[in-house]
Amino acid sequence: MIAHYDKPDHGLLKESHNTYWTTAKLGDNSLLTVPVAAIESGVMMAPNEQIKKACPEKSNTDMWFLVERHGMKLTDASGMMSEEQVDTQEDNWE
Repeated sequence: MIAHYDKPDHGLLKESHNTYWTTAKLGDNSLLTVPVAAIESGVMMAPNEQIKKACPEKSNTDMWFLVERHGMKLTDASGMMSEEQVDTQEDNWE
């Protein structure tokens, strides 16, 4: 399943030179099931509690931020890569 999110906060995106993507989660009604073969890559959306402190107007919004390269160990759970391949990939990113 994949989840859909709103467009990123334009002001923060611009201020961060397109590096900080924070957005609102659209909710359970936006969940979509897709075939595994259709997935080309993955990213993670993490809860963004800091935005609520920095921007009080967003305190009632379910905000999330984009995390890329969140760890190849997640790929290993699928059985697609050996543990040695995962460790090699992570070493190359450091």
